[in-house]
Amino acid sequence: MCGIVGCQLNRTLSSEDIARMGELRDGLTHRGPDDEGEYIDRVNGLYLGHRRLSILDLDSRSAQPMELDGDVICYNGEIYNYRELRAELGGDFFTESDTEVLLRAWQKWGVLALDKLDGMYGFALRDKNGLHLATDIFGEKPIYLLTRPEGFYFASEAQVLINSFKLKFDNSDTQRDEFISLGFLRAPATGYKNLEYIPPAMHINISSDGTLKRNHYWRPDTPHIGSGKVLDFDENVIDTLRDILCESLERRLRADVPIGLFLSSGVDSTLLAALGKRELGQDLKTYTVSFPDGNDESVNAKNIAKALDLEHLVINSQSGNLWQDAPENITDFYGVPIDNTTVFAIYQMCEAVKKHLTVALSGLGGDELFYGYNKYESLYQNRFHYRHSGIMEPMFKGLAVLPIPKIKTAKDLLQGDKSQQFLRLKNDGSYTSRILKLDLARNIDMVHSVRMFDVHKTMPYNLIPSVDRGSMRAGIEVRSPFLSKKLLEFTLQLDQRALIHFGKKEMLRRLLGRYIDLDLLNQSKQGFVFPLSRYFAQDDTPPPRKQQMVEFRKRVWDALNYKGRS
Repeated sequence: MCGIVGCQLNRTLSSEDIARMGELRDGLTHRGPDDEGEYIDRVNGLYLGHRRLSILDLDSRSAQPMELDGDVICYNGEIYNYRELRAELGGDFFTESDTEVLLRAWQKWGVLALDKLDGMYGFALRDKNGLHLATDIFGEKPIYLLTRPEGFYFASEAQVLINSFKLKFDNSDTQRDEFISLGFLRAPATGYKNLEYIPPAMHINISSDGTLKRNHYWRPDTPHIGSGKVLDFDENVIDTLRDILCESLERRLRADVPIGLFLSSGVDSTLLAALGKRELGQDLKTYTVSFPDGNDESVNAKNIAKALDLEHLVINSQSGNLWQDAPENITDFYGVPIDNTTVFAIYQMCEAVKKHLTVALSGLGGDELFYGYNKYESLYQNRFHYRHSGIMEPMFKGLAVLPIPKIKTAKDLLQGDKSQQFLRLKNDGSYTSRILKLDLARNIDMVHSVRMFDVHKTMPYNLIPSVDRGSMRAGIEVRSPFLSKKLLEFTLQLDQRALIHFGKKEMLRRLLGRYIDLDLLNQSKQGFVFPLSRYFAQDDTPPPRKQQMVEFRKRVWDALNYKGRS
């Protein structure tokens, strides 16, 4: 886990170029406080810079950028199945690192090596075909790419590029509406001209003549929607789920530094703790952040840890004051339009635990892969109405004159196409006047369309950045066993109706029920969610609760616009 920067210019590097790139690299010291390195090819206009957070093979031989037989790599992330790949590659290795495995895998298989990786990564690699940039399939490790007349620049975080090149914020109505509606911008948009966010599962090749080619190297299959009676899962399916999760967890426990688990009181992180203890024999230390003025899960989490006989530490979220100017502070973390205030809680947790560990496990991804959000349940319960909204809307419109609240609510929810319906659902009726045309699939039900939108868009552009920026600001690596290609592909092969028909995350709950009493779980669990009411309590006239998220996004956008003009 590290921070990377680099450039590929269409001219030789000057001393000023090298100095600037060194400053960019050191602007990411928080992501890699243990070491620094650079590779400079003046003649060919290439610079690769690296800040290292040492996780695997702490020896200096594994420092980056790493060069081997004329190829060089600058890498941020972890290849969890590096041991298996190393055995498949064979031959002699000069380090015990996953970096060398990744470089040798590229040398043997080229871009096809990406299909073999189980990991989170954003890397830059120069070989005979030019400079390659690649991101993992979930977008766990970010790369921002800036295009300028003299060539290309990239970095793990947008803020260093924005600051160095004094980029101006593009306050366009289109992007503002997207941010107000969604709470993020869909890649490649960032709110800054010529600065793009490289999406998940993307391979970019920049050739020696400056030509840039893009390729999505992986796309998931369309979710399987069964027909007829919804069949329940048998124990063999639950066993397969257990095996896949155990494999993913075991690989993400590989580290040469202390490791722990961020434990909420919900299904996902509790299941990881239980599998680690009962199946893998791992006594993980667990950590929870408390929100006394919000949805506090610390008591339940403590009881879960006690039931599993795991050491547990509770951290009080009120120990910091990031909430006092939340819109301004959130732009400092992200640099680009993202509304996810969970970054504050993640940062506080990581700051508090960094003296105990360097790697933490998270339950991120369980809600998206196993239909865990309330909105999925609501959509499924109303699937007939959404499926036949073209017929239902005029009927409810005619009945809306009756003083029956449910009829009026149904009429409002069913107006327009799937994109409009989704935005109303997401924003509790508050959405912008310019309705976005979201890429919700038309060939599967609304609930499954929204779930895949969350997997492809909400998670990589809103949820994952909060974990990455919050943890890396404190120099902590967070790993997510649910973010596994094998696990995602397994869920897509199952009847999607069954995944939600028997209750939210029913498959995970059944597996977890083998290890603990499910009554220990917090049934209203929300995760480490920063309570916006704490921020709005400062206002003389705070907005109604349902309007708080939209109002907060407006303030974040204004803060970015102000910074962009200063």
